[in-house]
Amino acid sequence: MNQNDKFIIYIDESGILSKNGRSVYICLYVESLYEINLSQNVLKIEKDFKIAYSHWVDMSWKIRVKFAEKIKRLDYICKVVIYNNPIDQKNILKDFMIKVFRFEDRVSKIIIDGSQGKKYERKLKLFLKKEWYKSL
Repeated sequence: MNQNDKFIIYIDESGILSKNGRSVYICLYVESLYEINLSQNVLKIEKDFKIAYSHWVDMSWKIRVKFAEKIKRLDYICKVVIYNNPIDQKNILKDFMIKVFRFEDRVSKIIIDGSQGKKYERKLKLFLKKEWYKSL
């Protein structure tokens, strides 16, 4: 890996916990020389475990550990950012994205997990692009 390599960023939000009224945003930066190979390898691991997609909530802990063991053997570098989100904040995802990406200039792709739909995803990406370039 070198300074010219690009990151793929995956963003996911946890469900809101009724006990404390918070959710958590997770930002996963994945850097790999071989993006296609990495994706294909993850799909193969999912197939080996007979799962349609890797979603932690749907896996037993035994499978989670085995899945993680296989994933960590792949050729990539990863950074994780965890951001606690009080539920009463407005525009928290936009705030989170600005803080996380403010100093990143090596992002090639952003993937947002969730049920908001493509329109929401495009709106966030346009917002981020505008704000991101302001901060560079």
